[in-house]
Amino acid sequence: MGREFTGMMKTASVERRVQAPPTMGPLRVAVVGCGAMAREFHLPVLAGCGDVRVVALVDRDVARAAELAQAYDIERILPDTSELHPDWVDGAVVATPPVHHAPGSIELMRRGIHVLVEKPLALTEDEAVAMLATAREADVVLTVGLFRRLFPSMRMLRGLVSSRLLGDPVEFDVEAGSVYGWPLTTLANMRKPSGGGGVFMDMAPHLLDQILFAVPGELDLVDYFDNARGGIESDCVLRLRLHHGGRIVNGRVELSRTRKLRNTVRIECERGVLEFSSGDRFRVTLKPHGLEVEDEMRGCARPVLIQAGWADEPETTGFAAYREQLDDWVSAIRTGRRPWLHAESARPVVGFIERCYRSVRPLSEPWVDEGLQRVAAGTVAATAKDVRPGRVLVTGATGFIGCRVAEILALRESWDVRALVRSAGSTSRLARLPVEMVLGDLRRPDELCQAVQGCDAVVHCAIGTAYGNRKEVFDVTVKGTQRLANAAKAAGVRRFVHVSTVAVHGKDVIGTIDEDTPCRPHPGDDYSESKAEAERVIAQAVRSGLPAVTLRPANVYGPFGNTLITRPLQHLMRGTLVVRDGDVRVANLIYVDNLVQAIACALAAPADAAVGESFVVSDGDSMTWSEFYGAFACALDVLPPATLGPPAIEAQPVRRPPLRWAVSWFQAWKELFTSAEARALAKRYLQTDPLGRAPRWMFARLPTLERRLQRLLGAGRPLVYKPHAATTADVGRMVMNPIAAVVNSEKAHRRLGFAPIVPTHRAIELTVQWLKNARLIDLRPD
Repeated sequence: MGREFTGMMKTASVERRVQAPPTMGPLRVAVVGCGAMAREFHLPVLAGCGDVRVVALVDRDVARAAELAQAYDIERILPDTSELHPDWVDGAVVATPPVHHAPGSIELMRRGIHVLVEKPLALTEDEAVAMLATAREADVVLTVGLFRRLFPSMRMLRGLVSSRLLGDPVEFDVEAGSVYGWPLTTLANMRKPSGGGGVFMDMAPHLLDQILFAVPGELDLVDYFDNARGGIESDCVLRLRLHHGGRIVNGRVELSRTRKLRNTVRIECERGVLEFSSGDRFRVTLKPHGLEVEDEMRGCARPVLIQAGWADEPETTGFAAYREQLDDWVSAIRTGRRPWLHAESARPVVGFIERCYRSVRPLSEPWVDEGLQRVAAGTVAATAKDVRPGRVLVTGATGFIGCRVAEILALRESWDVRALVRSAGSTSRLARLPVEMVLGDLRRPDELCQAVQGCDAVVHCAIGTAYGNRKEVFDVTVKGTQRLANAAKAAGVRRFVHVSTVAVHGKDVIGTIDEDTPCRPHPGDDYSESKAEAERVIAQAVRSGLPAVTLRPANVYGPFGNTLITRPLQHLMRGTLVVRDGDVRVANLIYVDNLVQAIACALAAPADAAVGESFVVSDGDSMTWSEFYGAFACALDVLPPATLGPPAIEAQPVRRPPLRWAVSWFQAWKELFTSAEARALAKRYLQTDPLGRAPRWMFARLPTLERRLQRLLGAGRPLVYKPHAATTADVGRMVMNPIAAVVNSEKAHRRLGFAPIVPTHRAIELTVQWLKNARLIDLRPD
């Protein structure tokens, strides 16, 4: 691999004649694939390049292509590349799902069309070899979208390694990861057959290319681990060896679509460390070993970090790298020179990725495995089943609870899971599983009818989350439940499990909460009020024949939980978590795997024991909130949370006033018009002729009006700087306000056979392991 890069650097200027474009005007280009990459990057860059003219968009989704064609004034919209012809197109940008990269590019090149294909070049080395052979035979230019290689910072990193300024490389460590949020238009990249793989297939082509560009050599695989469970991986760890300059450089690569990692390429050299950050296209950090400089004010010597960049390199926007990638391709077509991003240089990485997937070993994730291995002996779910595993639709399947439901039902309970998802980009965790993912929205009855067809059961976990927008929350949580219930009844499902919440009983319950406790949700609370309304929808659907069961879980916690885990524990680590009356109030908890066990029992229980019934479910222990968060504090070696006494007696809150929406709108407009951006726009407006002449003339004659407008917009507000204060227990604290009642799950135990399968102490251990792995808490010393 290293020889490829070395050869590329030495021979890039060597002339090799390729087929010249049939026109002396702009290069005529078609964009194949109108998904997120085309929309967000390729089309904006192509539209701004005078040497290129986009003549066609190709996508099976003609409506999506038509929308982009209208925005960019593109005449041709085609459903298939078979209609592209070299008489009116010179080159094509291929931005399809990876499975189509090789066959699509080969088809185009055979017709004499030059190709710039998105990474990865191909899914297998055989495909890559075939693509290269076709490019040679057709005498066309084939480049691959490894634009990061063109970053000034990457060229600087390569130069620093080559110069041996800090000695020879000894080892390298690469981390890249964040919670995936790419605006995918389809699920193609989240499926193994079309995407080829998950985070490794997505990110490794760039990252391995960067390593081998900076430290030329050949790669050997040591170990590859990922967490695919029948789908595509969201997380992986790779250990490898790089043969460079007659020596072995050991390396590690960790990638994630569910966790925020360091996001740097770090190269340890003999005399220091070189580090490239994925967010910095212009600089590289140098940290020489043992180099300290005396800081007289601090009274000590301090280590030095050096930022290295090209002295004559102007900083540009993020689109610049895509433009350089485009210019590299166009220039190679016009001049016949070998492009910097020629496909041959990407071929060895394709082969290496293929070898990794063939040698995969399971990534250790105890918080996943525990619930898959535990089954409560003697439960209804383990014995006589009224609804045997078939196809189940899980709504809210990308959420905290819904994803774990899909995971356990598919991998432990042998259900054929169909997962309803609203956004393709939020499926990273779900896509690991052997489940059928379908795009759908609870606000669209036709999509729900299609999703529920052929299903034996439904587990309804989805809710509206647009809190603050009461209308939208109720449209999804209440009306969405009604639409889903109607679709399920029409499809003849044999069991419908509705996941509600004990919050429907309100915050003021004292004593015991069970199924006989009245539903009195807290007035003005969108979550509990909408869930209570959704329960009434299900009760009505039961009366009309829907075989539904309602579960009211207590406070759900566990890995990937935000409300009771991530946010409170981040405050716990900072010493800003406060629990009101936490020493005496029972926490009423249920570990997420235990909730899924209750759902499995509700799916399997006989109809006469379950249908039409509501069940309150919890772990049933007497742990207080102080004990719960105290256990986490002990595991994380921090101080336990502070406690407050019971709140003072207050008047009952009233429902939100009818004109509350008007107040919210007024506050929003006021914030907008008084923002720094609005003031800057107003100033620019006044300075721009002829637009600003009239207001300037008016202000000159009415100075009082000008002063009033300045006060309204905060233009005369003085600037105040306050240094960041040290965190204390009274600054930015989070106060938990638990209820005084205790949840009783006796009915669920008796009629469903439900019993928790993961004890509380083990659930806390597993959650802590996940927290550390996810790096959601800072465990570094101050």
